[in-house]
Amino acid sequence: MELLQAVYRDRRQPMARRMRAAVAALNYEVPKLAVIAAMDPEGFAKRLEEMMEAYGKRSVIDAEAKVLGAD
Repeated sequence: MELLQAVYRDRRQPMARRMRAAVAALNYEVPKLAVIAAMDPEGFAKRLEEMMEAYGKRSVIDAEAKVLGAD
């Protein structure tokens, strides 16, 4: 990291080299945002069933099977 910073801060280095060093250092200097959800799988299933019941849904896929080509 210190080497990359030294390279991109050195005005004597060619701009292309400084840019490559700056891009490489960027991953370490700027934190990445991430979303992490920690949930008990059984708790998720229960909440999903409760939500579906509240909206009057029978199953995740609320559809009926149709036989194709039965004419």
